[in-house]
Amino acid sequence: DNSGVGFYSLAITIASPLAFIPNVIATTHYKDFSTSNEVSRKLMLVTLFISGAALVGTILLVGPFINIFYGSSFAPVIRLTYIVSFGIILNGLADFFNRFLGSHGKGKALRNSAFIVGLSIMILNIILIPLFGETGAAWTTFFSGVIYFLCMYLYYRLLEKELRNQY
Repeated sequence: DNSGVGFYSLAITIASPLAFIPNVIATTHYKDFSTSNEVSRKLMLVTLFISGAALVGTILLVGPFINIFYGSSFAPVIRLTYIVSFGIILNGLADFFNRFLGSHGKGKALRNSAFIVGLSIMILNIILIPLFGETGAAWTTFFSGVIYFLCMYLYYRLLEKELRNQY
């Protein structure tokens, strides 16, 4: 119903900035990516630490934020935000690897991943939303983040292996 759509939209709005952290870090290092054979361990750890801290902050603050600014009638948003936050952070981390792959001209891998993720979102929405409403939409966001991350990470590992074998 309309309230479920509103709750889900508010949860997505709250969690969306989480994707910006790894995305901005990767965009900033795009030039470095194009000349390297792998993502530096230090950069990956810094990205994971900052992203993890932001995720923990979001989880800790969403309850008080919703209760203070929206009231107890918006309590379902808190649970939805917990679910979508993990999916959003995984999307951001996948974008991190997406930038690395893009810097090496791996458009085919990016296209294939987009098809896989798009198809999975469609299938998950068709199955989960009628069964679970806004919670199903939140789980679709989570699972699509997992799928996108796995696609990008696997393509990254293949590229890393390919680059290592060249030299």
